[in-house]
Amino acid sequence: MKYKFKTSRWHLFFFYVLVLAGFVFSIFKFLKGEENFGFFVLIPVVVVFLILELIIKRKKIILGDINLTFSEGIFSRSFKKIHYANITDLSVHQNILQRILGFGSLEITTAGTSEAEVKMKNVVKLVKLEKIISEKMSAKAQNRPVYQQKTHPPVHRPQQPVQRPPQQRRR
Repeated sequence: MKYKFKTSRWHLFFFYVLVLAGFVFSIFKFLKGEENFGFFVLIPVVVVFLILELIIKRKKIILGDINLTFSEGIFSRSFKKIHYANITDLSVHQNILQRILGFGSLEITTAGTSEAEVKMKNVVKLVKLEKIISEKMSAKAQNRPVYQQKTHPPVHRPQQPVQRPPQQRRR
């Protein structure tokens, strides 16, 4: 099963409010009959909105069964695949507002590196992400499958006695 985690929109809340205010302002100017002024306000508002959406979509973490994939970039993409067995440290940072809104920063350090190999700020569902990665790290450390199949206990069927042919008496 794969999980996808991306950056939060909450850290850009102020910019979204400005985009909304600019949109309302341009509509107001259109209604007053100042089409040119409203049009020149609307174009930058739409451009800023598209840039904000691209900022959000540029980084994501995908958790697979064997490894996690960190991807970043908009026009040119780069990927890092990290096996859970190679993760040595998982750091989570949240201030009080981020804890209330459910996002924060994540740093993943792997074997053989001194600094964090993956740094991702403003990750949504950070607690769930940290829990899943920790479970998979501990599963790999104990050399057991990450996802154990649920197996049903064997059905106990009583064995029927083996019927032997009757023995003939010796005379």
